[in-house]
Amino acid sequence: MLPKPDACSGCPWYGDGQGYVPDLIPEGAKLLVLLQNPGKNEEEGRRVVGYEGAKHQVTEPCPPQPLIGPTGFAFYQTFLPLSGVDPSEVGLANVLRCRRQLDEVDPATGMRKRTNDMPSKDERGAIEHCTRAYLRVPDSVQLIVAQGAHAWRLLGGPQPLDDWRGYLAPDPVYAQKDGTITPRMADEDEANPVPVFATLHLADLNHRPKMDLPTRKDFLKIGRILESRWPWVWPPILNANTLHEDNLEEWFIAAEAAPFVVIDTEYDRDTKALSLLGLAIPEEAAPFFVGYSNKTPVLQYHWYEHSSPGRRDDFTHLLTLLVGRVPCVFQNVLADMPVLQRACGLDWSSFTRIEDTMQAHAVLWCELPHTLEFQASMDSRYNKTKHLMGVDIERYNAGDLMDTVCAWQARLDDFSRDTLSRGVYNTQMLLLPHLDRAMSVGIAVDAEKVLPAIAKYQARAVEGERMAHAYCGWPINLRSDEQMKHVLYELEGMPVQKHPESRLPTTNADAIATLRQRFYPLDPRDDESITPAYVLDRIAQGAHPLLEAHVLHAHADHVMSHYLLPLVKGAE
Repeated sequence: MLPKPDACSGCPWYGDGQGYVPDLIPEGAKLLVLLQNPGKNEEEGRRVVGYEGAKHQVTEPCPPQPLIGPTGFAFYQTFLPLSGVDPSEVGLANVLRCRRQLDEVDPATGMRKRTNDMPSKDERGAIEHCTRAYLRVPDSVQLIVAQGAHAWRLLGGPQPLDDWRGYLAPDPVYAQKDGTITPRMADEDEANPVPVFATLHLADLNHRPKMDLPTRKDFLKIGRILESRWPWVWPPILNANTLHEDNLEEWFIAAEAAPFVVIDTEYDRDTKALSLLGLAIPEEAAPFFVGYSNKTPVLQYHWYEHSSPGRRDDFTHLLTLLVGRVPCVFQNVLADMPVLQRACGLDWSSFTRIEDTMQAHAVLWCELPHTLEFQASMDSRYNKTKHLMGVDIERYNAGDLMDTVCAWQARLDDFSRDTLSRGVYNTQMLLLPHLDRAMSVGIAVDAEKVLPAIAKYQARAVEGERMAHAYCGWPINLRSDEQMKHVLYELEGMPVQKHPESRLPTTNADAIATLRQRFYPLDPRDDESITPAYVLDRIAQGAHPLLEAHVLHAHADHVMSHYLLPLVKGAE
């Protein structure tokens, strides 16, 4: 274990002055991986070189340095090779260069016990001190990989990390001549802009195994970034409202030669009124489009903006011909179809074939999120644009279009390897028109029979709140995770339950169920009969009053919001 250098003096985490783990940045490093903090292996200088059985580590001694524990073994054996970057060109740094020390002393060593826990939002002093003292970015570094939320936050990445995993930050950091970093350029001649790429911390995969594939794709992307093969330059955007008639027809001619066309609409979520309709085709499908540097542009029509006389009718006519001849791809066609029906008169029968990236992804990768943003984080050739909603609607729409192009191409590759899933998807797509019609017609509801049920569950929710207020002695908000955590973990001293993915303290349904079980066994019929009488009976037999009140309120609130209130929404 290394002693802490003089630069550590004054840090809130100085502790007993032991356990320093220096950064490891070789000369000429072109990739800098910024991690979270060292673990026990890094602190003690024990490199994992293999495993005996499933978990027993085989280690060898080495100087204390980053990434020599289990996470480092996975980094070097599995993930870094995907990037194609030589380990000798990779620098390693940590947000913090020591572990948190506890007040408790380990009798075996006579030293203070240590933990891998990072500082809370209110304990940022150690990070600020460590960054000023040690974080340096050499001129040779071409890319910084932020491994995990703490590294991403330190480098100024937008929050939360999960929304940016697999993307470059919208702004680089700037390395000064002395290697220190700033969020913006201080002097044009002295600062080197370095892009920042977001990934999950590899240790997170221990409790988020479903993110293994996305993380592997992230490391593949790292190599492409360093080779200037990612992200691609955005294609130009054409405004169909004012485009010359010949150029408008030229775009549709190019689109008819494409294997598919992507359609995406921007509309008012309440009225379904169309505001912008965007069209795109794969860039490689028609690289001959005149005057646009071998890139086929995105075409957008602003539905209510000024246009050439008769242009909307011309555009709608060309669109109708196109969708009847070329397969069209949507991300969630059930959302776009009612908008197209209202604005353009298109319906399911207007299309020669419809594909849906969300439906395809749900069949192929059921365990992963199916949003376009998530699919694009793995498959898109372009950097993120989802954050531009409300800022730049044209670029936002163009981003959705090109991300859908890339997502569909990736799903076609998936289907080529999994023909059985393609069959399931094809059957599912045949059902969508019927589902759309059923959704538009709706379900007949006898509101007079639903209203008494709503009143009953509202009374149960109020009774749950009343019981909680009586127990706490103040009007606790049972919907507030922060207030529940304060009472259960800080005031009551119950064992802290952590979210399986974020590893942060939580009072979600699973946490509440675990805590309830500690006081009084759960009934298998619990969810079927959570009434005030039921929870009072449990409390009389030893169940915890606040936990039972929370369940009574949450169950009643869930039944109302998910089942009863939607039945009568808009009935009056």
